[in-house]
Amino acid sequence: MPELNWDAFAALPGAATRNWEVLCRELVRRNYERYGHLAFVSMQPGVEFHLVVEHGSDSPLGERGRHWGWQCRWYDLPPGRPLGTTRRKRIKDAIATTEKHLPELTDWVLWLRRPLSAADAAWFWGLETNMTKHIWTSEEAENHLGGDAAVLRSVYFGEHVLTAESLASIHERSIAPIKGRYEPDVHVEVGPEATLRSILGEPEAWPDLPQLAERLRLRAEELDAGLADLENVQQELVAALSSDLAARAEQLGGVAEAAGAGQPDVARALSEQVIETSSDWRALQRLTARMRTRRSPMSLTLTAALDDLRRSAALRDSLRSHLSVDLCAVIADVGEGKTYLGAELTSATRRRPSGIFILARPLSEGGTLDDMARRVPGGVFSTFDQLLEAVEAAGARAGARLPIVIDGLNESENPRDWRGLLATVRPVLRAFPHVLLVVTLRGSVANDALPEDTPRLVLEGFADRVGEAVTRYFRYYKINPG
Repeated sequence: MPELNWDAFAALPGAATRNWEVLCRELVRRNYERYGHLAFVSMQPGVEFHLVVEHGSDSPLGERGRHWGWQCRWYDLPPGRPLGTTRRKRIKDAIATTEKHLPELTDWVLWLRRPLSAADAAWFWGLETNMTKHIWTSEEAENHLGGDAAVLRSVYFGEHVLTAESLASIHERSIAPIKGRYEPDVHVEVGPEATLRSILGEPEAWPDLPQLAERLRLRAEELDAGLADLENVQQELVAALSSDLAARAEQLGGVAEAAGAGQPDVARALSEQVIETSSDWRALQRLTARMRTRRSPMSLTLTAALDDLRRSAALRDSLRSHLSVDLCAVIADVGEGKTYLGAELTSATRRRPSGIFILARPLSEGGTLDDMARRVPGGVFSTFDQLLEAVEAAGARAGARLPIVIDGLNESENPRDWRGLLATVRPVLRAFPHVLLVVTLRGSVANDALPEDTPRLVLEGFADRVGEAVTRYFRYYKINPG
């Protein structure tokens, strides 16, 4: 097997430090997640991700109960060059932080590009900790690029690497057949597109998220400040409410932080966490009513706190339902703009590169998704799995979820074929958190072409934004309506 070109890896789009962490995490996931749950959250203290061995007597990570954590550092130093004081301090601090926040961790891995110098290795092995220390390097990375992880060779080092430039070129060539009918400058975003952008986890689609998280945090502090003026039973009720507000603030704030930091996979994982609440709503409502009768200022705080907690629950549920979508269908009649929506959704934004746009029309009866992948301009993909892997890696490096849009299922030779094709690919989409598969089709074939439980969005032209669309059209084409 050819040696990996790490210089080419260092030249990939995005920061090499982030790409190294993403690659290492994916190597661990594909090699070891079968033995236990891999946990990763935004700003993980001390380690980027960690895993508890829960089952599998053949686990390379040891017996059940072993708890491994990985700290990934891309120190692009020449071989033998010392770490220096600052890097040593950061490594020592990371170990201390891990011991504080994950005291149950048994194995701590420092994963570097190159081996440490002799002096740095002696220093590292001399650090005192109850955890078993390990040093992994690019050699371990290469050793893990087998089995389920073998495909990562081509999407990080080989012919399936997608960059912002190559994705832009693919997109331009893909929409060429519709270019005469599609003009981005007169595009108007309508409801289904806004929903798709929220499913993609674009921060702009969730503008209330950080503000609500901060309001919950401040509300909890306000309740805590008033506890001393309450009776014992009342203190217990209000303290439980304050604790629930703080927990929800941490969850929503984490989702907002992850989305803003380009970690849609972390945002989805956080949104799916189940946080049990201990607030006694009826008792709190009675307490609020009594305090309102006494004209206590606490009644206003309690009323606002309960309302904020309700709002946060609704937003959490909305986040969970949107971010968990892997496959979505846009349904529209002829001329309602589904193709334009697909072209616009896959266009690059200031936060992410282009997605993939594929016309379904060429699919012949009995065709496969691999046939669709082979139609992506450039001819580098022979299977749909390769396309998914390449887009997933590109999205992970870009810190964004990228859409793959297959447009016009109704125009393929036998639209009914799509029902089986989509049912086959849907179970594997969960493994690609940086990919959203979107299909568009007419409503007349939707029931025959889509698996039964496919989320559906109905597009009805410009809906209530007709006036804005007409204004943009006239302005762009310099038409004077008179």
